[in-house]
Amino acid sequence: MPHFFVDESGNLGFVFGAGSSKFFIIVLLQVADPEIFREFVKRLRTQQSLSEQYEFKYRRVGSRRVLRAAFFNGLSRLKFSAWAIVVDKEHLPAGMMALDRVGFYGWAMGELIAVIPTSEIANSIMVIDDPTRSGKFVSGLRVQISRVLRGLGKRTGFRKITGHDAAREEVLQCADMIAGALADHVSGDDSWAYQQIAEKFSVVLYRPEKTNLLS
Repeated sequence: MPHFFVDESGNLGFVFGAGSSKFFIIVLLQVADPEIFREFVKRLRTQQSLSEQYEFKYRRVGSRRVLRAAFFNGLSRLKFSAWAIVVDKEHLPAGMMALDRVGFYGWAMGELIAVIPTSEIANSIMVIDDPTRSGKFVSGLRVQISRVLRGLGKRTGFRKITGHDAAREEVLQCADMIAGALADHVSGDDSWAYQQIAEKFSVVLYRPEKTNLLS
């Protein structure tokens, strides 16, 4: 059954120069069989002599060049699609700063969902990086996404939208790694990891609109 695993890079703050990131990025990692990705991560832990509980996070792995190379070289061989949105927060309309977490995240997700074909979404499962599973954040996103789908006239939506703890879900860890690689690419810091998986991106949107294709 098709799954979309959702993770982000950056934060939603607007105090630039005091901890707020310039970019906020959301990645929807689309996979047909999540178990293939779970086994990939578990196997990599064993090969790299890591604990069974080791959580792959881009900002943690980035300083370990051998581990990062092993991860992205392996990931590039797997079959998946990535749908992403890059939000340049410094150039958003002032009104966007008043949105709460659910509102901002929901708006960004809506921009992405609008360009994903209905056939890809229909009856799929969306898994969001949130350990509460059905807490306030996930419940709020369900409402936001349902409104977006209705507004787009997409009558067949996600079969299920749920949260999961990334520390215990290897596919969410893959989504985190992809989001981090894209963040380093758009910021100009380091494009190596992104280049290993560039062909896997179906769409990268920029808001405010820059282009919907990667250069």
